[in-house]
Amino acid sequence: GVPRPAGEKILITGLTPNESYVFALAAFDRNGHVIEGIGQTSVPVVAQLPLPLLQIWAHLALSAHVMGCSEIAREASLKLYNTLVVEGAGRRLWEQVPVSRDVLNLAAVARAPPPVLRLFVLVLMQMAEAADVPPPEKDYRGIIVTPSHLSRHKARLRGSKKLVMAVYVAVGIDDEELACKAAIQLYHLLLPLLRMK
Repeated sequence: GVPRPAGEKILITGLTPNESYVFALAAFDRNGHVIEGIGQTSVPVVAQLPLPLLQIWAHLALSAHVMGCSEIAREASLKLYNTLVVEGAGRRLWEQVPVSRDVLNLAAVARAPPPVLRLFVLVLMQMAEAADVPPPEKDYRGIIVTPSHLSRHKARLRGSKKLVMAVYVAVGIDDEELACKAAIQLYHLLLPLLRMK
């Protein structure tokens, strides 16, 4: 143990996250001998990791979406998205397609803990749902017009890329149920395109 004067606060550092620790107190005389034994031990205390910031952003995004605060949901989603997704290799203008721009940052995904990755999958699914409803467009006079079929199709393709990433990550963390939900959402998102003649 470490001798301390009576009444002094003690800060304990260097604990291993997710390990249990018990604490006990004892009184010592001037010669360093224990007086009347060591006191009763505390209940086990688990050293917790601080809640990851990405996890907080994910919860904010999901909660804001449920409450209908779409701008807050979008901003919070992008904090997580921009950490785990990077812009892919540049392509010539005529080779670009809506789904070729963003790719998973595999190194960042490999470092992220499974709870954050599970939330990331949920956020990707939420982002794909939002992509299914493209924002209104303005014409050359600034008047809001109904989005064109082409812009709706491009939004669906961008959403589909997010869902493909969601399936990949869900499979990577062995969450089959979540992978199936993302795959079903992907099917429903693409269904109008599959039915086109």
